[in-house]
Amino acid sequence: MLSRDRIEHLLPHSGSMFLLDEVVDWDSGKIECRSRSHGAANHPLAYDGRVGVACGMEYCLQAMALHGALMASAPQPPGFLARIAEARFSVAYLDELGAQLSVHANLIQSLPRGLSYSFALYGGGRLAIEGRATVALMS
Repeated sequence: MLSRDRIEHLLPHSGSMFLLDEVVDWDSGKIECRSRSHGAANHPLAYDGRVGVACGMEYCLQAMALHGALMASAPQPPGFLARIAEARFSVAYLDELGAQLSVHANLIQSLPRGLSYSFALYGGGRLAIEGRATVALMS
């Protein structure tokens, strides 16, 4: 397990925009992270005090970036979301999922300038989000 203080330097996000609390497990093909930040009063993605489920994709994207950084043993360069596919949502707000989120990303393809993953976000024993994403790296 890797705690926030051991992973935070690996992503370009900082402060309250760094959404992941820990890496539970990872290997060359996957990563699983946990987070409790969706309940924070000062959550940067909240609107009227609630974080919409679509914002949960940012948790998945950060897990993807963190996986890339762990694989490279170096901080992840900035990138941009190139594609989301087959995204499905089963709740309206992340607070419907309890106190802890479980974030999963499975590597589909790794290229020098981009990564493709399938992703899923769970909470309270429920699947909230699943889909696929491609991120283009800027370096």
